[in-house]
Amino acid sequence: MPNLVTVVLYVRDRNLKALANFKVRTYPKSRPQATMIRTTNTAGTISFLASPNSDIGIDILNPDSNYEHNCFINSKKGNIQPIIIGVGYKEEDYSSETSSLITFYAKVTDSNGKPMANFPLKTAYKNSNRESDVKYTDKTGSVELYSSPNRTVDIKPLTPNDTFNVHSSYEITTSNTYDIKLNNPLEKYRSKVTLRLFDNKGNKKYPNAKFRLTSKQYRFKKTIYQDMDKDSIFHINSFIGDELGINIFRPNGTFLKEFNLVITRMKHDITVKVPVHIVMTETRESEPEEDEKIEIKSSCGLKYRGKVKVTRWKTHYGPVYWGETPLSGYGKWDELIGNGALTRDEKMILKVVSPNEGKLDSVQSYDSEIITAGAMQKTINSRNGGELATQMADFKIENPSLFKSLFSNCGWEVTGNGSNARVSYQGMQGKKLKSLIRKGSNKTSFKKTVSSSPMESMVEAVIHPKYVRLQIEDLIKRLRRAISPKPLKPGSGKYPYPIKAYIQGYLGRATVLDHSINRPAYVAKDFGKSLAIFFRNNPSISKNPEDWGSNREDYEKSIIEHYGKNRRMTDAKTRYRKMKDAFNAI
Repeated sequence: MPNLVTVVLYVRDRNLKALANFKVRTYPKSRPQATMIRTTNTAGTISFLASPNSDIGIDILNPDSNYEHNCFINSKKGNIQPIIIGVGYKEEDYSSETSSLITFYAKVTDSNGKPMANFPLKTAYKNSNRESDVKYTDKTGSVELYSSPNRTVDIKPLTPNDTFNVHSSYEITTSNTYDIKLNNPLEKYRSKVTLRLFDNKGNKKYPNAKFRLTSKQYRFKKTIYQDMDKDSIFHINSFIGDELGINIFRPNGTFLKEFNLVITRMKHDITVKVPVHIVMTETRESEPEEDEKIEIKSSCGLKYRGKVKVTRWKTHYGPVYWGETPLSGYGKWDELIGNGALTRDEKMILKVVSPNEGKLDSVQSYDSEIITAGAMQKTINSRNGGELATQMADFKIENPSLFKSLFSNCGWEVTGNGSNARVSYQGMQGKKLKSLIRKGSNKTSFKKTVSSSPMESMVEAVIHPKYVRLQIEDLIKRLRRAISPKPLKPGSGKYPYPIKAYIQGYLGRATVLDHSINRPAYVAKDFGKSLAIFFRNNPSISKNPEDWGSNREDYEKSIIEHYGKNRRMTDAKTRYRKMKDAFNAI
């Protein structure tokens, strides 16, 4: 979260007199429906926290007890010095009734009783020419309103003709909720939105862009991907109240800009500026040249749209991309060996273990974790941390600009490092993030394709060559670390030698690595238990593996045969058999 700044407002009437106990409504300019009612103190002052350098709308209460727009301020200025808000009325214009307003609520539904989220309406006192500014319902279709006591208020919801007409009138005596059932169904509130795309100067059209459009409410069920027309115009048909997430991509599919749009009128005509300066030349007349050369190689998973499917684990449904690139398909093994990063024996072990896990680009979210990715199936857990969070943090440190293009620009972010790394997606974490990733995954959609922007963008990120290199390096570290601890004796104590002293063959080291990836806390205990059984069945054999001599291979096979089948993990016997068969085939 960015550091917040303090905004201080001095509210003054037309004669510059301080207005005490005076109500002011504030909201972010980008989200006019996210309002907050604030009241001045006895000195006519209001102070509040806001994001730095953000534009904030200021609405003041008029003598008719309706809010009307006053101005926009910038929070950066507010943090430097107080801002004077001049009210266009005198203090005496406000009756004592205004200071004792009644709060009441309107709940808006369509003619079929469906709640209308983000729906616009106005209010006005009966026979008054002054209307309130536009108010918006919340996600349940409710909106908070105000009135002086014993006044009759006209409720004016938006009509399909894009006008605000009187629907009903109520005399406000107490705080009640009034049901506003519109005369038309939701389908009559289809909005036509026109987006026009220009460069950062606003002078030239940006040609041949692509759009990814996602509904954040309930208007349509899947993400839509479209191209702009030849005039750099993009047309959207949606419904009043919908929240749209819009991603703009260059003609080659790389990410360019992201913003949100709330549909509040029957017609919208919006100009969007992208961070590109277009220079027209004779040879490349329609192609934009950017002010800065930024490494942006991600389309945020657009290429994987339609490839993610719904699967099931026990009673849980979730999206999965099984992947297309096995670890064996990695093309730079010889380079790693030449650089001394790993040995040929380690390469063979890693390639045999990896089919038990996932492919380099496999990603899923159907079990207890938020999301799982990569050849080692590293996870982000319910506390937003985990091995995948740590790996992402390492990648961010090593490749900051590439992290921005692969992750940050696509909604993913990581803070902290090591075991303290924590991941979020578009500011969401925990259950909320898990629900977003799994949206649309259920019994009905089982085995069918599903759209999941977090999943798709994660797939594209983890298969980038530099991230694949990090996956390989982590696997090497895991292998060496897994065989280094001393096995635990049943009951208490440790064996005097590390695991690698007892197993030197391919299968033994692979079996320990496979266990370490899935249940690392059980490796030392389970291996120690197998050792104890081996020595109990063979009391005459030396406890020091250096004394095993020519019998080492037979002893090791006996230990691994028990350990491989009895490890505490999912499908231990099947996984062990697959690795054993793979080594026998070499």
